Amino acid sequence: MKAKRDIAPMEILHVDDSRADHILLRIMLEESGLPPYNLTHVECPQIALETNLNQYHLVITDGNMPRMHGADFIHRVRKKGYGNPIMMLTGSDDPTVETRAYVAGADLVLPKRYATDEIGSDSMFHPKMILPFLLRSYF
Repeated sequence: MKAKRDIAPMEILHVDDSRADHILLRIMLEESGLPPYNLTHVECPQIALETNLNQYHLVITDGNMPRMHGADFIHRVRKKGYGNPIMMLTGSDDPTVETRAYVAGADLVLPKRYATDEIGSDSMFHPKMILPFLLRSYF
């Protein structure tokens, strides 16, 4: 019989100037069924860039922050050699924002229209939509 292996929690960095959006993301992750995780919130992208980003399995960033756009943050994170997945959440309907994020190195860009009950459309961020992405980020 094999010994049960403990799985270390997934380490997620959330860079967003909005505490309310951080709370909503935390609720979404709790509802997603994600295995154990630690969610670290940093409001300022410049401070996030000064941390050891490689300690995180996943970085989730806001698209529109006052001091630095999410795509610029993603570009700088990739320049530092971060190879794990990056997800950007955006409240913008402008398709160039999504394109800009992917060009900068994002692995996934989702709108910030939260749905907590059922998956209503492709334009809604729902925890069940991101669970496979989150699991691929970890395993």
